[in-house]
Amino acid sequence: TGSLPSEIGSLTKLKNLGAAGNNLSGEIPTEIGNLTLLEGINISANEFTKIPTSIGNLVNLSSLYLNNNKITGAIPVELGNLINLTSLYLSANQFSGAIPDTLSKLIKLQVVGLHDNQLTGAVPNSFTNLRVRYLLLQNNKLD
Repeated sequence: TGSLPSEIGSLTKLKNLGAAGNNLSGEIPTEIGNLTLLEGINISANEFTKIPTSIGNLVNLSSLYLNNNKITGAIPVELGNLINLTSLYLSANQFSGAIPDTLSKLIKLQVVGLHDNQLTGAVPNSFTNLRVRYLLLQNNKLD
């Protein structure tokens, strides 16, 4: 239990952050954006409520697992900066609004899990440029 401390941002040489299933809660600290060498984040199965926009600084990230949390609001457009991302799991949260068009810039994506949220609207036409193997969108409110 507890939260992810803001001091995590001082671990600037960190390559992987794994803290899944620890009952952590609150907002993911903005300082996570300082960890520009990160290649993997798995903080799924917690009770986080918000993703900071600074996550867009993590351009070396290849996998991002934020599934099974309590994250609300829109999917941050800044995720479109994560040009090396191959796996993106945001499923089983409470995301709402449209799928950001900026995700179509992530040409290395292989797996996109956005299922089990409250997403609305249409899947962006630009997604046809992606070469994803798995696009999981079920259990949303998409057109």
